[in-house]
Amino acid sequence: MMQPSTPPTPDPASPDPQGGVGGTRPSGRASLADLRLLRRAIRCGWNIPSEGKDLAPKRMVEILKDDKAGERSWVAASKTLVSMTGATLASIDTALHIEQQTQLRAEIDAIKAAIAGKQEETQS
Repeated sequence: MMQPSTPPTPDPASPDPQGGVGGTRPSGRASLADLRLLRRAIRCGWNIPSEGKDLAPKRMVEILKDDKAGERSWVAASKTLVSMTGATLASIDTALHIEQQTQLRAEIDAIKAAIAGKQEETQS
């Protein structure tokens, strides 16, 4: 009967220790997978906690300023910042449209009420 093999002991000096590459790598570089996931969350409109919304742009700027960050990390951080900006602008645009629709509805209701009042005056 074969003995089950024991998993190798992870080498802390290796670039991607066993168990995933989330967060920041030992080199200080950001995980590209995390940046892609954040960009997807923004694109799909996933609920992102307020703390994450505050910290994410700061982290992207840190990556862009980091000389140790590779070009792929720099590009991923840039794309994520652009996605964040686009999502913010889309939210502002939606809020403006809602406000305009609300104001327009109030004006239409006022005009309808004025017309109804004049019609009642002419009928009496």
